[in-house]
Amino acid sequence: ASIDLVKSRNTWVKQLGGAAIYTAMAAKIFSDTGVVSRVGMDFSPGFYSILRDAGVDTYGLKKVRGKSTTFKIEYDEAGIASYGAYELNVGVHIRPEDIPNSYLRADAFHLAPMAASKQGRFIQFLRKKTMAKISMNTHIGYFSKYRREILKLIPRVDVFALNDEEAKALTRTKSLSHALKAFKKKRHNLIIITTGPGASVILENG
Repeated sequence: ASIDLVKSRNTWVKQLGGAAIYTAMAAKIFSDTGVVSRVGMDFSPGFYSILRDAGVDTYGLKKVRGKSTTFKIEYDEAGIASYGAYELNVGVHIRPEDIPNSYLRADAFHLAPMAASKQGRFIQFLRKKTMAKISMNTHIGYFSKYRREILKLIPRVDVFALNDEEAKALTRTKSLSHALKAFKKKRHNLIIITTGPGASVILENG
């Protein structure tokens, strides 16, 4: 979970954000969901209300001393996001043991962007403790340090999601078609590449 400072149509708004939050809200259409995250003392009580009103369980939110993860995001007229400065703050300390025991009965888990080494520990923990499906996404900011590690994680999860710019950066190619060819050569289960607000490309077992 994060606090996002978002600019759209020349207006800045502070709002609840984070890949885990949006995934939980979308998954709620199909099943009960909960979110696991470390948030700071600046995390508004109103954010808890938004989640509860959406039917998302908040038992996995752990409030600790410090500031929440924050992102600065600008959207252009086409709805394409541009990410500016971000601060991980207390979010950097999240660990598999933060997952409530009651959540381990879930059928699926989604891992939001974090250091690939930490995502790997979550995958190992969940494979040992559960029979659940695992999905994962990442962030281009991690590629310079963790690119090879991220590529090694892809076949270890059931679903790997990213956008077209991330796909090109991760495969070091200049077009989406070349990125797809590169992914086909690597072991994977299901890869979802979003190509804008209204479309995605799905790659399943080649």
